[in-house]
Amino acid sequence: MVTSRTYNQLEEGTYGQQVPVIPTTRAIVHGQEGRIIGLYHEPSLQHGFRTNVGLVNASPAPISVTLGFFNSSGVRLGEVTTPLLTYEYKQFDEAFKQVTEFAVDGGYVTVVTSTVGGSFIAFASVVDNVTGDPVFVPAQILE
Repeated sequence: MVTSRTYNQLEEGTYGQQVPVIPTTRAIVHGQEGRIIGLYHEPSLQHGFRTNVGLVNASPAPISVTLGFFNSSGVRLGEVTTPLLTYEYKQFDEAFKQVTEFAVDGGYVTVVTSTVGGSFIAFASVVDNVTGDPVFVPAQILE
């Protein structure tokens, strides 16, 4: 079992987020779509929030994962396809920056693998640009 805590250390103490264990039985598999909702992107980083997206290959072989980026109205902003090596973790900092230079309020990301037999875990961390305080958002599998 693995768990993680990401935090900021200040003179007053620490704050951050605990990333829970996500079992591979909850991995997104080929033929399923995951969706990560409630995401934000403020390009200036002076206020608002930014979204980092994390992917973990839960497969014993390399896979390919496609992330689709949408605004709150469901308008597709673009997509990014990335390879993941066996059991590799990859993070996209300021993920919406991959597809737009504009702010996104309440957007979402879809995640799928085109690799037959592939499985992966996806999540986001929505981070306050002023304080650095993060919120963990796991992907949900669409049924």
